[in-house]
Amino acid sequence: MWKRASGTAAVVAAIGTFAFSILFKFLLPDVPFLIRMGYVFFCLVILFVTLSLTSKKTVDADTLDGGQIAMQLKYSKIFFVLAIICYAVGIVGVIDPSMRALGFESIFFLATVFLVLSIYLRSNAKDKVQDPKCVAIDLNIFKTDKAFNIGAIGVIAILAILYIWLW
Repeated sequence: MWKRASGTAAVVAAIGTFAFSILFKFLLPDVPFLIRMGYVFFCLVILFVTLSLTSKKTVDADTLDGGQIAMQLKYSKIFFVLAIICYAVGIVGVIDPSMRALGFESIFFLATVFLVLSIYLRSNAKDKVQDPKCVAIDLNIFKTDKAFNIGAIGVIAILAILYIWLW
């Protein structure tokens, strides 16, 4: 969870979901639904992050140990690099005429998810303030063992192969 996320920003984003969906429905009627929802997602991310970062209702942040800070900064950098790669691939895909028909611009939405995760992790590691209603989560509850990770990668590989084969 992002410790700077504010309740006000969440409510505005929830209402904005409906408002932006209607707005883009009429502004971009020929754009496929999922691509329009991606545009809505862009707008909501910008709105949510801006409102959360400009919120004046903050308290001193809970202290994190050095290991948590290092881990969050490490994964923040990884997600940032993934975002840059996705944006670069997306730009190439949009420029290449043969890729435009595939809806290749959807990779920008994945890039935005990676960028937001990078911002959240970096902010959690570096910020000295947090929202007063912040819910602290111990990152150790998300650790998995090696057997689970190998199994998960296997399932993803099988699904990817089936998806490519049946597409």
